Amino acid sequence: MYVSLSSKVRPSAARGSENPRTTERDSFDRLMMELYALTIPLSEAERVTRERIRWTARSMPKLFPLFALLGCLACQSTPLAVSVPSEVTLSDAQIELCQKTPLFEGDPPIQSYWGPGTFPDQPEEFTGNWYSAELCAMGEAPMARPSGPSSLRFRFLWIRSFDPAISVRIDHDGQRTKLVAVQLESPREDYQPGAVTRRESRELSPQEWQAFSEAITQSRVWEAESDSHTCCDGAQWIFEIADPNRNHIVDKLSGADLRALGEAALALSGLEPENIY
Repeated sequence: MYVSLSSKVRPSAARGSENPRTTERDSFDRLMMELYALTIPLSEAERVTRERIRWTARSMPKLFPLFALLGCLACQSTPLAVSVPSEVTLSDAQIELCQKTPLFEGDPPIQSYWGPGTFPDQPEEFTGNWYSAELCAMGEAPMARPSGPSSLRFRFLWIRSFDPAISVRIDHDGQRTKLVAVQLESPREDYQPGAVTRRESRELSPQEWQAFSEAITQSRVWEAESDSHTCCDGAQWIFEIADPNRNHIVDKLSGADLRALGEAALALSGLEPENIY
């Protein structure tokens, strides 16, 4: 996935007069900068670039995202996929920030987990920030590429207008498979992400993983493209998938041709949601 890098530099508050919320948000910004620095894929050319980025980060930390992006784009002609280590989690303070900060007023509580070009036929900044805020409220960080040769990582984010948002993440390391499912409280009138009401975590059996792996293959999710618009009332079905060499995201209205894959993930989640639309 891509980490969106804001071109705005937030001015520092006067010494002794920091706003607690601003300080907390700046701390989150620094976390995202650190994650970005840690997760650039390493070829020999990129290793040299990373050293240059680290030198820049020590010298100009507030401008680090911009320099990191420029350095990475110099390594290859296509946008560089950026992922974070799977062990990285969001703190309670960061999750609370995403749950409380208004989505449609002022700066978003979190910058998009994905970079430019992820949602080309939609209002990209709004869409990326909206989906990222939902995942952040669930305690879900940007999804990393797995490292094992036969590993696969999958996440389904389901945002409904009239029912709780749900995410289902499935991590297969080549031998074992773990599922984490999260459900938020019902959406408020302002569509602000709410608190987590359910969290399920379990290991899938080899038979369950085999069946889900076949569902991924049959869905052709790797080749699927996002819909050209979002809907005011309905549901957004967002699919993320990653292996050691690539990652992909697809945004569908009410599932469309990927509906069966989303339903397969929900069936494994243990959440038993009603009103599938």
